This record gives sequence, C-alpha cells and structure tokens, in this order.
Amino acid sequence: MRIMNKTMNKTRIILISLCLLSLLLFLTCCGEKIVVHEHEFEDEISYDDNYHFYKSTCGHDVTSTKEAHLFGEERIIRAATSTQNGLKEKECSVCGYKVQEDVIYQGKQFSSSWDYDSEYHYHKDLYSEAKTDNAPHDFSDWITLSVATVYQEGLKYRECSVCGYKQEEVENMSNVKKIPRLQKGDTIALIAPASPGSSSSASSTKSALEAKGFKVKVYPSVTQGSSYPVSYLALSDEVRAKEINDCFKDPTIKGIVCLRGGYGSSRTLDLLDYDAIRENPKFFTGYSDITALINSFYYKSGIISYQGFMGSNITSSNTITANDIDDVLFNSQEGKEFKYGKYISKSNDTVQGTLIGGNLSLFVHLLGSEYLPNCKDKIIFLEDTGESTYALDRMITKLRLFHVFDECKGVVLGYFTNASEKTEIQNMLKREFGNMNIPILSGFPSGHESPFVSLPIGALVELSPNGLKILEDVFE
Repeated sequence: MRIMNKTMNKTRIILISLCLLSLLLFLTCCGEKIVVHEHEFEDEISYDDNYHFYKSTCGHDVTSTKEAHLFGEERIIRAATSTQNGLKEKECSVCGYKVQEDVIYQGKQFSSSWDYDSEYHYHKDLYSEAKTDNAPHDFSDWITLSVATVYQEGLKYRECSVCGYKQEEVENMSNVKKIPRLQKGDTIALIAPASPGSSSSASSTKSALEAKGFKVKVYPSVTQGSSYPVSYLALSDEVRAKEINDCFKDPTIKGIVCLRGGYGSSRTLDLLDYDAIRENPKFFTGYSDITALINSFYYKSGIISYQGFMGSNITSSNTITANDIDDVLFNSQEGKEFKYGKYISKSNDTVQGTLIGGNLSLFVHLLGSEYLPNCKDKIIFLEDTGESTYALDRMITKLRLFHVFDECKGVVLGYFTNASEKTEIQNMLKREFGNMNIPILSGFPSGHESPFVSLPIGALVELSPNGLKILEDVFE
C-alpha cells in the first residue's frame, strides 16, 4: 500500500512536469513572451472634482483603481469679500492631501463708499451695479466751500440730513463776464468802501452823475461815514461790505461808483458775496485803495471792473479826463488806444495779456492772499502816491522776489506822485525796470494826478511801444 502511494505521487509529479514542459515548449514555439505591465506616473499630484492621484503617463485610468483617493467635502477657510478673494479647501481622509482654491464673491456686495446721482445717494452693488433695496436718502442744497475763479477750481458740497453723508463736487473755473452797458436813466450807486469822503465831494459827485443822465442812490457810507468812531473808515467793515453786496444784488442798480479811496477796502474782502457778484456783473469803478476790490472781483468772481474814475475825477475840468469818463460810460471800448508813455526796458516787443493791477501798495499787500490774481501771462498796471523812493523800491523788490516779473507779459507804470522825490523816483524806476526783458511802459496817465484815464481790469489788452490798446469790448 505504501509502495502504491509513492508510485502515484511520482506519477503526479511527472505529469505536472510534462504539462509545464509542454506549455513552455508551446510558448517558445509561438515566439511570445509574457511581460508584466508597470504603470508610469507624473511626479506631481493631479486632481479632478472627486479624486486626487498621480496622473498616469501610460493612459492607465487610475481613478477606477485604489491608486486614486476620494476627496472629502469642501470647506471654507476664508469668506470672499468685495476687496479680497475667499479661500476654500478639500482634503483626502486617507492621506491628508489638501487642495486649495480661490473663491470670488458672487453674492450681492455693496461698496463701503457712497455713490450718487443728481438727487440721491446710495450704496452700489459692485457686481450688478444695483442700488440698495432701502430707499436712498435725499441730499440737501449745495453749499459752497470755495468759489471757482478764473484761475482756480471751486469746491461745493451737499449733505444728507438722515445719515450725514457728504458729497463734494469740483466746480470748473469761471469765465470772465462782461458788464451790461449803462444807459441814461439807469441808477448808479455812490458808495465809500474805504475811508469817508466830505459832504461837498459827495454832493458834487452826485450832481455830476445826474448831469450825465443817471439817477443816483447815495449809501450811508457816503452820508454817515465821517461820524464813525474810527476816523479812517467809512462805517464798519460789515456795513461797507453789505453795501457792496446789496448793490450787486439789487436789480435796480446798474452801476457802482466809489466816492474815494483812502484805506479799508481790503478789510471787506472776506465779507463779500462773490457768488452774487459773479451772477450780477455791473459797472464798477474806483482806484487807489479800491485796487483791492477790483482785483478780487476779477479773480474771485470773474468780472471786469475799472481801475477808474471816482468823485474827484468826475468833477475834473481836465479835457482828457472828462472825455475819457464819457467814453467809458457810454461807448464800446474795443479797439480803444492810449498812445501815452514810452518803453524803459530792454524789450521792444508787442505783447498781449489780461490787464490786472492798480495801486502798488495794495497790490503788494494782497500778495499771497486768495484775492490777488495769478500774474502769469498778465499785463500789470502799477501806480502809487505819497510813498518815498525807498518804500517804492522795497515794494518793487518784493514783487521781484515773488517772481511776478518773471511770470507776467509786461508792466505799465502810471503816476508815482511825490513832488519832493520826483527825480529820485524816476531814476529808481529806470534802474529797477531798465534791464528787464519784458516790455515796461512808463509815464501812463492814470493814478493820483491829472489827466486821468480809466483802465478795465480783467480785459484783454495789447502793450506796444506805441502805448496800450484794449482788444475786447468790456460791455455785453
């Protein structure tokens, strides 16, 4: 029995060996070899919406095998806002591999600042540009922070009475406005915006204007100015400023004549309603201390006014003065020529520019303030009275140090009245202006002597060796 079992085992081994040998012989005869497939993968992990895996370079679908791990649910790490992308993450629970992605905010998100149209303000949706569901708030009326001038943009704002939101808006620089032409029968205001005048001067000035066909309204600064406790001022700053404002606002007043200068006009500058002046341009004339007013009118309100006649001039018997006053009151000024003076500088050029200026002391006094026009490309008229040579030198030097003569197109020098130093003053003017490379016209008849001619501040003029010419009509 034992022998039989051994024989059977040997037989099985022999049969198995023969089968294996036959299979090997068959495969060898067919010329084929069995090769075990080894997958090739990229080094970096790839992923789709559900799995992460090493991507196969041999085309093997790893996502259908255990070689791909299933991602877990996404979770938000940082919420998206209007100013910053959000961040979300999904993580493998098997190996801990994490994938992070930016999230752009898709819901309604309103800006932190306000937007507005002509009537309302509201928060704007950054994505849909829709207004908020809440009713927008009404604005109040505009309030002027700074007035637009011929050189400077203005600024205004309006405020919400509900939430206090303020909207600011820039106003474009204003254009120069011309003066409505005077007609006989119009009412002219007679004021004293600086020092008080005498009752006799007021009476004669009123009579002279009436003789020219005008009605005259005399203001308290003229009739009561001499009673004010401060002897050099015709009533308080507030009263004198109010008179100016009222004259421009009053539609029955068509022109304004200053009785005299003196001192005090500059004290009213910050009390004037430049919006009202801009909206109601009117004929305005005065010189000396009135320089502060006529230049601020041009700069702050953009209107033309006159470095022109006052009470003492309108009653003058000088023919040139009288004819010029009538011409200014009733005739077009375009093309008007003043063939006076001569150049005292190295330049013989003919230049054009807007005319500004007046009394030298007042012009210098306004330097650095918001009431003096920018001097760039301007033609500047200067005159003065009662100042010593060194004082005039000091003021001219200050203008030079402020680079006024580097910026302007030219200078017109009027009277510099000081009988005791007349020669010294003329020598100083030649010395200070003689080497300048811009046209300097000296000896122009305007200022504190006679004859006197009026000049339109804010008008375009031409300066040449032949004199001064007005290039535009100052009237509508």
